[in-house]
Amino acid sequence: MNAYLIYGSSNVINNECINGIVKNGLNIVNYNLDVDDLENVIEEAATFSLFNDQKFIIVKNSNIFNSGKTDEKKIQLLLNYLDNYNDLSTLIFVTNKPLDERKKIVKYFKKNGKVIINEDLSEENLIKKVSDEFKEKGYNISSFGIKYIVKNSLGNYDIIYQEIKKILLYKMDDKNITDDDIINLVAKNYDDNIFNFTNAVINKNIKNSFSIFEDLRKLKVEPIVLLVVLERQYRLMLQTKVLNKNGKSNIEIGKILKENPNAIWHALQNSFNYSCEELKDKIDSLANLDYEIKSGKIDRFIGFYLFLLNV
Repeated sequence: MNAYLIYGSSNVINNECINGIVKNGLNIVNYNLDVDDLENVIEEAATFSLFNDQKFIIVKNSNIFNSGKTDEKKIQLLLNYLDNYNDLSTLIFVTNKPLDERKKIVKYFKKNGKVIINEDLSEENLIKKVSDEFKEKGYNISSFGIKYIVKNSLGNYDIIYQEIKKILLYKMDDKNITDDDIINLVAKNYDDNIFNFTNAVINKNIKNSFSIFEDLRKLKVEPIVLLVVLERQYRLMLQTKVLNKNGKSNIEIGKILKENPNAIWHALQNSFNYSCEELKDKIDSLANLDYEIKSGKIDRFIGFYLFLLNV
């Protein structure tokens, strides 16, 4: 079956997979299921190209594979096509959201198609990937420089990739990247400011949240970094709250969640100002915002400002 399903949270890594499939293909058609109809995708796949060459149809934001309602009639149309597919059309479905294993279309692809799962990279793999990126392009960089990029991007490969592009461009004429170059070029994490910002948001202090966010913006800290930090904090608060209700002590909670006692104490204290449902809503809101930013549905700064207005 000439059909692929690619899932992964990193747009960059997903695109690398797409490029590996398409290779030197010239006949490429792009769709986005956030704005395009699935029936149009099926019609495109069934239609032969003018010169009978291989056609690659890339379908971004393929929400039919995620949780949520789908039009079963259209899903059946896709299944009917896949049972009698056009040899000269290759379908490539791509999604950033987790697959819903209960759905018929997901089960069908796992049985008959080619499913590629791009797991989030470990720190060790991120370091290797960054090292390979520079090495392949003939740039020299120290171990310190590579680890600094990974650390200050909070392990998010999409952010790391943007930093790499910036460094490659800056050092185009001189391919020896010094540690000073890295420190000056890579956006700083600024732990203190981020810690203060997180506290302001968690304590629902809108004025301080906006003020610190403006400072972070001047320091070139991307909203996507703050999304990761806030989501992690809300999730830790929810976990500690639930475990505390179940009679677990702070020490026991720390062992279960593999967090230090100080972090557990602060998360638990902060959680008293929220219900479990409120914390779940915050986590969902951040996940949706992350998706909307990555899919280009909303400007990253506007989206983050709107989130802060509702803390």
